[in-house]
Amino acid sequence: MSALLRLIESCISHLFSGASTETGHLFSLSRFYQERNLSQRFEATASRLGEMLEHAGPEDEESLWLRFRLEYLKHLHVGLYNPRSADLNLFHVLDNLEKYYITQRLMLSAGLLEQNHFYRLDTSRTMLIFDQLSEQGDFAAYAASNPLILTHHKLLPLLTDTADLAYVNEYRDLLKSLRAELAPQHLKGLYTLVRNFLVRAYNRGNSEMLPILFDNLKEEYEQGFLMEANKMYRASTVQNVVTTALKLKQFDWVYSFLQSCRDRITGTSQPENIVIFNEANYCFHTGDFDAAFDTTFHLLKYDNFYYSLGARRMEIKIWFEKADHDMAEYRLNALKSYLFSNKDKMPEQIRRNNDDFVDVMRQIMSPRNRSNPKRMAVLEDKMLHTYKGIAEREWLLEKIQGGRFETVAG
Repeated sequence: MSALLRLIESCISHLFSGASTETGHLFSLSRFYQERNLSQRFEATASRLGEMLEHAGPEDEESLWLRFRLEYLKHLHVGLYNPRSADLNLFHVLDNLEKYYITQRLMLSAGLLEQNHFYRLDTSRTMLIFDQLSEQGDFAAYAASNPLILTHHKLLPLLTDTADLAYVNEYRDLLKSLRAELAPQHLKGLYTLVRNFLVRAYNRGNSEMLPILFDNLKEEYEQGFLMEANKMYRASTVQNVVTTALKLKQFDWVYSFLQSCRDRITGTSQPENIVIFNEANYCFHTGDFDAAFDTTFHLLKYDNFYYSLGARRMEIKIWFEKADHDMAEYRLNALKSYLFSNKDKMPEQIRRNNDDFVDVMRQIMSPRNRSNPKRMAVLEDKMLHTYKGIAEREWLLEKIQGGRFETVAG
């Protein structure tokens, strides 16, 4: 049994060593020849592997790591026959190690910064190392031409929220130009990080980021990056895409998107409810309020606060649009009671955003406010500068501005 266990472990080690790929096979073969002092066979195999890596497809961290290991293997081999020249060969080994090291550090910095783990990583150290390496002409030229290093180095301003609109557009253009040179997993990750930056900026009240966010989501969708590995769409992803597109009145695109993913939603125990909610949302934004009610979205029970609150707000908005202010106020009071009853269960920011919605909605519905242009102007100013994270921000602004101009015209 011990012998059988060792055999199984050897098999597992072989399967997961990367030797199943041609480059992994050649590296294993190179090690075999090097360890047995079969110099000619080693040099021929190592040369073949080097050429393959040189002309390989999109470079990733695995190919960078393999380049370093190959150079180190060459260094060991030279040391067997010519110890004096072995030290000179170390420069190639160190060069490849530096390339792998800074690439990994930039990628890990991106991951930790995205999770807001500033206390675990000081990015200034990464930049200091990068700047020191860039003082060498060869490394500077390599970094400027290597897609992995270039894209992750230029990504840092987005992760630290120091980028402006022009920088975001330039970075997205850079990603487009390097699509063929980046491995799909890296390109997908970078698009996701750009999207997260745009969402953060928009949630802080920067509305000019919304069209760029939609354009980024469209590109992710077209390249298949929004799908999970099993070709399914997470419910939260579907919701974010639909909400963003509807705010920009991209109705035809939303309809097509919903049709393509309606049977492929995961990440929820109620995929059919998610479809119904979004269909109702689509009907609301296109002005077909009766069709929205016909979906029965307001009668469903949702397993997530996001949809429960969204459905209640949508019902209030529909009654308001139908000019039934009594029903709108009735459902508004119901939403207020729901928020109070669940205040200890839902995230504080979500509760605050919805409390603000209730507060502003009541002010909009107040006859005293709607008949007073100055009051509506003050409310609009608060929406623009104070209630930046409020739920239904665009719709509320639209109602405030419409009510103000209507009053002035009257």
